[in-house]
Amino acid sequence: MISFDEDNENIISAIDISNRTWIVDNEGDGDFNNIQEAINAAITGDVIKIYSGTYYENIIINKENLNFIGIDFELGIGSDTGPPIIDGGYNDSCIIIESKQNSLTCLIIQHCANGTSNAGIEIHSNSQLISGNIFFENNVGIYIFESEDNNIIDNNISSNKNGIHIFNSNYNSISGNDIQNNEIGISLDLAIYNIIEENDIFSNSADGIFVNDSWYNTINGNFIQENNIGISLSISRINDVFENVISENTKGVYLNLACNRNNISNNNISDNILEGILVEGSSTNVFTNNILNHNQDGFICDTTTFNEIKKNTIINNQQNGLVLSNSNKNIIYKNTIICNKFKEGILLSNSNENNISLNDISDAGITFYDSLNNLIIQNNIENSLNGIYLSSSDDNLIRENTITLSNFDGIYLGSSFNNLLYHNFLIDNHRSAFDINGMNNWDNGYPDGGNYWSDYDDSSESAYDYFSGPDQDESFSDGIVDEPYEIPGTGSQDRYPLIRPWGVPTIPLRPQGSAINIHGKNYKYSTYSTDPNGDLIQYGWDWDGDKAVDEWTMQYKSGETIKTPHTWNEEGEYIIHVKAMDEHGGESDWSDPLAISIPKSRENNFLFIRILFKNQFLVWIIDALINLTLSN
Repeated sequence: MISFDEDNENIISAIDISNRTWIVDNEGDGDFNNIQEAINAAITGDVIKIYSGTYYENIIINKENLNFIGIDFELGIGSDTGPPIIDGGYNDSCIIIESKQNSLTCLIIQHCANGTSNAGIEIHSNSQLISGNIFFENNVGIYIFESEDNNIIDNNISSNKNGIHIFNSNYNSISGNDIQNNEIGISLDLAIYNIIEENDIFSNSADGIFVNDSWYNTINGNFIQENNIGISLSISRINDVFENVISENTKGVYLNLACNRNNISNNNISDNILEGILVEGSSTNVFTNNILNHNQDGFICDTTTFNEIKKNTIINNQQNGLVLSNSNKNIIYKNTIICNKFKEGILLSNSNENNISLNDISDAGITFYDSLNNLIIQNNIENSLNGIYLSSSDDNLIRENTITLSNFDGIYLGSSFNNLLYHNFLIDNHRSAFDINGMNNWDNGYPDGGNYWSDYDDSSESAYDYFSGPDQDESFSDGIVDEPYEIPGTGSQDRYPLIRPWGVPTIPLRPQGSAINIHGKNYKYSTYSTDPNGDLIQYGWDWDGDKAVDEWTMQYKSGETIKTPHTWNEEGEYIIHVKAMDEHGGESDWSDPLAISIPKSRENNFLFIRILFKNQFLVWIIDALINLTLSN
């Protein structure tokens, strides 16, 4: 609630007291009995103090830079208390402002007429300050019409049809207001570059914030609760909606009909009755770093294209995490999705050419119905009913996904054709895969290979890697099991199953460097590895032969030869190894070892000289000197 005493003191202190102050008291104890008479008498820069009482007026402010201050006590002998009330008597707008740079504070403004444009305050000019007021039972609390640079701050706006309406107006700021129990809290229509921030907007029967055909507006830091729709956008573009708390509404955020290029980011969207975010008929929007928690559905897109849904946390929603219906060419990237058991993490229906990559999905999977030419790449899917489930969905690419602990199938293909699946890791699923039709490709040919199957990766499962080549009949191993993996269903095979997970860096080159060293001296050892994905690589060195990493390097480019220094401070025999790790934590096996000898100190002096000189003639001279020294 608003503290009028505190606001009065702050605002009065900010006013230039060199201008004249007019006193209005409805019982005749001031300069005027009504407010309009004071306006008629005032000149630019004057202050009009309005004392307690009810003023039944419809006021027109047609002079610039007047400062209206409500005083919440009686001036003279009357018994009025509380802030002054301007009551429009349902005849017209309570206050119409036609001139610029006025301020109104600490007033109660109520009962305007019910015409479309009638309001507690109608603003038709620029640079107004409306602060610390109460707007009650008006058609519109504050109506900003074709004007700019107005500041609406710290007002209580309740029980109006529309709390604040901004029409064809730009660069206005709406902040710190309590807006409740209206039909619509704040609405923007044909509005550009307005800021709506840090308002409490709750219990409005329609929308908390409604944006229609408006561009470049900023909506941030608002607390939006218990409305029908928290934030609703229609035919609106390039708006920025961020860091709002949007909870306990029927719908959290709704983009409807040609909403394009909006940025929805870093919002907490929780406990809404239906969707956390619903997008219909809209394109090229970006949804980033939002938390969608405990809604009925986390995120639904219907008839959308070219949206980016990335790095959101979508957890504990009652139905599905993220749904695309009749939606094409969207990007779903690096989201964290945790669902109720046996619901869908990501669900596509009649949706084509979408890119679903690098998502972490738990307790749910990825499901397609009647969806074509989608990419499913590098997702982690754990503890789902089915990891990836396709029904009547063709020509999709499914690669480099890690699917673990599925309760039914890691990958299930039903009535689906010509899908390409390779370099997936299927680990500890109830059944690794099932292909009803057998008309899909479970590998990418040789030498790329197929998938890694945890139930077909060692000799106890008859998985051997002795040979190489397209027919696995050439000498030397190649990381591919020599016999195909049989997939249940109607005869599908992974012709080139991987003996170990694909995508980790290759085993580094055996360390290169000096093998006979002097203790206390620094030596450099080189190696390199390559990563099949082109990821950055860091190297873990084992300097004492126990196959535990003693030192990790910084990250290097794949295939780059690196040199790492090391010093041994004690004599002895050492074994060194090195392994590689990519930027996603995938590790290679250890390299072949290199033996290092640190001889005792007396021998070191002469060995060092011998190693230093490669010329045979110089070595002969040094040997002679050594023998002479030893004889002495």
